[in-house]
Amino acid sequence: MNDHGTALIGQWTELVAELFRQLPRADDPRLPAILAKYSNGQGGFQGALLKKDLDEALLLPKKEPKLLRRVGMANVTAVAKFVVNEVALKAANVGYTGSNFDSLFRGKVEENVPAGVVGLNLLERNSKDSPMMAELGDKAVSPVVYLFDSIRQTNEAMARGEDGPLLTDGYKANVLYAIGSDGNIWAVSACWCFDDRCWSVLAFSVVSPYDWDAGVQILSRDS
Repeated sequence: MNDHGTALIGQWTELVAELFRQLPRADDPRLPAILAKYSNGQGGFQGALLKKDLDEALLLPKKEPKLLRRVGMANVTAVAKFVVNEVALKAANVGYTGSNFDSLFRGKVEENVPAGVVGLNLLERNSKDSPMMAELGDKAVSPVVYLFDSIRQTNEAMARGEDGPLLTDGYKANVLYAIGSDGNIWAVSACWCFDDRCWSVLAFSVVSPYDWDAGVQILSRDS
């Protein structure tokens, strides 16, 4: 253990010892009020309340709940060469693309992309891109062909009357982080257009001041 770790343990030991020194003795007049506060009325203690007060006394940082909840995964196939062109868009039944996607991803070529696993992660509460990408870590950025393969699988599932890996309610987007032609990471979203029966694919800056709504699905590169 390094010197920093040893120092932290020493400080923690001193803090715990000080807390024990401050515990009320049997003749302490504060004891009845303390017992009344934490008693559960059945001869025991309200553990959650006691832990909360101890955490606040120790100034322990509260652990933030995760933004993303894993809801599934999809296997994607290896690709020798993938080009984002009219042929690929038509094959995926993409009926609309935004200007950012057109300028940053049309014509993009990805070669020798290995087979992998795409994680399907549901956003639990509104968030910007940076916190989600930080939570995903090195799994955040994927080849854009993984999104198109997921679209293909979803199209095939819908044709069978089944659910595919992507959301198709017409409201919530499926978002994959990919590198555009400018060398930057972009949030590429695919949303099923319920009335037009096709996909809309857009690209958004990951430094956008706007939040993604809870309920969108974030794709991660799990392998």
